[in-house]
Amino acid sequence: MVSNFFCTRKRYYYQFLYLFLLSVLLGIASSTIPLIPIVLILFLIINLLIIYNSKIVFLGILFLYPFLLGLTSPVFNMGFKYANIPLILMDLLIVYLFIVKGIQVLFNQKGFIIDKSILFQILMWMVTILFFTLTILYSNDIKLGIVYVRRMLIPILMMILSTCYIKNERDFNHLIFTLILVVILQFGISIYQLKNNLPMYGTFYHDANFTIYLSFFLLLIIWEITYRQKHKLIYYASLLTGLFPFVFSGQRTAWIAFLFGSMLLALKNKKIVIIYSIITVFFLIFAKEIVLERFELLTSVSSGINYDTGNSMGWRLYLWEHMFNEVKKNLVFGRGLGSSNAFVGSIYPDMPYAPHNEYLRLLYETGIIGLLLFLVSLSFQPILIFKNKSLPVMREYKLLLNSYLVVFLVSMAPDNIIIMPEALMVYFVVLGSVTGLITNNDKKFY
Repeated sequence: MVSNFFCTRKRYYYQFLYLFLLSVLLGIASSTIPLIPIVLILFLIINLLIIYNSKIVFLGILFLYPFLLGLTSPVFNMGFKYANIPLILMDLLIVYLFIVKGIQVLFNQKGFIIDKSILFQILMWMVTILFFTLTILYSNDIKLGIVYVRRMLIPILMMILSTCYIKNERDFNHLIFTLILVVILQFGISIYQLKNNLPMYGTFYHDANFTIYLSFFLLLIIWEITYRQKHKLIYYASLLTGLFPFVFSGQRTAWIAFLFGSMLLALKNKKIVIIYSIITVFFLIFAKEIVLERFELLTSVSSGINYDTGNSMGWRLYLWEHMFNEVKKNLVFGRGLGSSNAFVGSIYPDMPYAPHNEYLRLLYETGIIGLLLFLVSLSFQPILIFKNKSLPVMREYKLLLNSYLVVFLVSMAPDNIIIMPEALMVYFVVLGSVTGLITNNDKKFY
């Protein structure tokens, strides 16, 4: 069904011409000369898809982005400098779709129909990104700061797009099915990379991605069992993709995130207590050694053993303590986006990574202003849910969505969630659907 933001057949051809010309400009701007013909052909095909049904393109991007990142990142790290071109093109496609969607809203027959709630959300996130970008000017690693802005901007654009595309329960189910396919594909890529001794960045096996996908699908399982039993297919798919790796891995961050999220659900439904208890016992049986290791971790850290604790939390806690002391020296504006890696490298020369705590990283790099801007922008969804909790669509979804937000906030504490686009995109697309489900409940966005 053809989108009708230009209302006449003549204007439909104008739309196609505009999209084609924009494709040419993007192709020339984003590619090396030998790739221009390929880029033009790809964008021409994408234009046809956008004209036919742009939601297909949106879900396709959501499905392919983690896949491309999982395949290209190891190759890029091995020295092939052109390996990131597919990801750059995918980023441009997201920006392109965002521009097209904005034009569709502006040129709609009904005029400028964008909802005030969506407009406020867009403005808040754009102000946040703008402030983060300005902090790069006084960062000690400008190049890394630019990379971080790009990694945050793309998921934010996808979140805003999800607001436009997720209009009802049917659209939300399409989103869930797409995410289930993402997990299955990521798990397959991880197995391939493990067997071939390739770096695991950008895949399901990577601990941060594991946290995101796993905690979400475990919450989805509980939600399906207690609230949505009529959708058997989603339930069984989420069960297979979520429960299996959870039991046999015992990943710490996923367990903590799941604990908080499921506790929030348990407050509203007694059935969840029984289900949660069963899963807990099941986990303890299969992962008792991992659980015991966590108790040993607390002992080793409190006894003053820092880096040599034999686990990933010992060095983090030691680092966070030193970093927090440095934060006080530039509390308002921070030291610039991307600067925290250098500080970590000064503590651990062989580990110049981000500090694995997004609250502390944002405070160190962007100051209290940047951290508050991010949290205020993020608070938009729960406020919107609370104000519209009486809507039929929210009565069914609010528990899952609020729990998912809790999972995100918890996951920010022990890992680099915000600077991992394949991870942040999954969170933000689901959270963005809240705005779409509410604002599009009785309106139509073309």
